Amino acid sequence: MTARQIARQIKDCSSRGGIIYVIGNGGSASEAGHMASEFLTHGYPAISLCDVATITALANDYSFSEVFADQIQTLGKKDDLLIGLSTSGKSENINLAYIYARNRGMKVIDWPRKKSASTPKETAKIQEEQLKLMHKVYLMLI
Repeated sequence: MTARQIARQIKDCSSRGGIIYVIGNGGSASEAGHMASEFLTHGYPAISLCDVATITALANDYSFSEVFADQIQTLGKKDDLLIGLSTSGKSENINLAYIYARNRGMKVIDWPRKKSASTPKETAKIQEEQLKLMHKVYLMLI
């Protein structure tokens, strides 16, 4: 998916009155917060679902694999958009959230990566490329 296609989906979500939800684990959770705040700054309704208190409560009461899916089940609506940030593409909690979101009729963007990370160096490179793509998208939205 290109920056232009992502920007179009964000604009379409906003014009439908939808909310953009952003998720990620570890460093990607921080980037999810960064992304949501950038969208908000530019007038696009966005929320990061990476709040530590919420995640730890859901993980404690249910399971870590469901921390994002449970939030989507409660908050997500047909006109909304879910963006997931992952360097591996294999995060069970993110992939489960995608399933829940699609079942609710939401659009889903698995933030592009060129390949799956298996080493710290590859993880850093993927995160750097994902951040560059975020900034390209931001510039198309303003």
